[in-house]
Amino acid sequence: MSRAFIAFLFALLAALSTPAAASDLVLDAGDGFIISVRVNGATLRLRVDPAASGLVIINPDAARRARLRPEIGPPVPFIPGAYPRKSFARIGPVSLTGRTATAAATISGQPLAMRLIWFDRDVVPGADGVISVADLPFDRVVLRLGAARGPEAAVALLLDYSPEMGLFFPYAVGDRMVPIQFSVWRQDNMSTAAAGALLATRHSGAWRGDYARRTVSFGIDRPVRPMALAQPIELPGLSIGQFLVRTGDYRGGFALPTDAADPDEIVVEGASVRQTARFNLTLGRNQLARCSTLIWERAARRLTLSCAQDIPVATEDRPERGPVPPRARRAAANLSPRAEPDDTIGRSGSADALRWPYE
Repeated sequence: MSRAFIAFLFALLAALSTPAAASDLVLDAGDGFIISVRVNGATLRLRVDPAASGLVIINPDAARRARLRPEIGPPVPFIPGAYPRKSFARIGPVSLTGRTATAAATISGQPLAMRLIWFDRDVVPGADGVISVADLPFDRVVLRLGAARGPEAAVALLLDYSPEMGLFFPYAVGDRMVPIQFSVWRQDNMSTAAAGALLATRHSGAWRGDYARRTVSFGIDRPVRPMALAQPIELPGLSIGQFLVRTGDYRGGFALPTDAADPDEIVVEGASVRQTARFNLTLGRNQLARCSTLIWERAARRLTLSCAQDIPVATEDRPERGPVPPRARRAAANLSPRAEPDDTIGRSGSADALRWPYE
């Protein structure tokens, strides 16, 4: 049994026996929502985000500074030696191979047994990695986005959680479910192609601009196109009427509105391999600009948004032509959190596949 694994077990026992911090953790937008984490004597600056994966993802330089030793996988039949376990990420058509490790960490004096994953690319600029609010050892995490822009109303949403995807609100669309996530550092609302196609069908969506490129994860750029919904998605306190669609990623057999070719899509007649459909919609700072604070409560698994009402949502993707689609209310049935998930749901913070080597 390795020393690192023994240290991990001691940290796990300490975390289980230590009560949750009585005080809240308060983070500000001006500080980038950064929290310091001590790992093996090194201080790592992790960006906290409700839309982060349930796995703590760090940059490769941070893994070196923390002297992390990759976990060793099970023996391979007929091949002598010990080899590190592999983890995998897929961002659209780009595949990455990474490493994992366990470590005893300390956050604001609170012990935490942490499992980390890293690749040969930085996952985030301006920090050493990203961590979900759900992974922090605090009863409440307060994210202060800015000053109130008018009279505010507090709206609470009960979120679901998975270790690979993180926190999400399960939004029912017919017999399917689109996980909606809330990011405090991504700029734009963004969906996968399958989610864009499904929402366009159910909410009368149409393209409202030309193709562009956006950085999604690990510094990888992907083609996107703005979509507007004639019937916005209505969550308590939030009306979502426009977002960018990653037109070439995770569409599966779902059809997007057609009036032009995808610049990154090559059509080949005959048998072909199609990306699996994955559903995900991430709300960014433009959507949350009307909100002054987000509060995560661990025990209740509740995210409370304090937002000004009747303030237009900011956007960098103005429609090039035509009127703004009229707003309309959706049926309350769409807010049911009990829609059954399926294997087409995205598996990380931006619906890019991320696999932890459990086996």
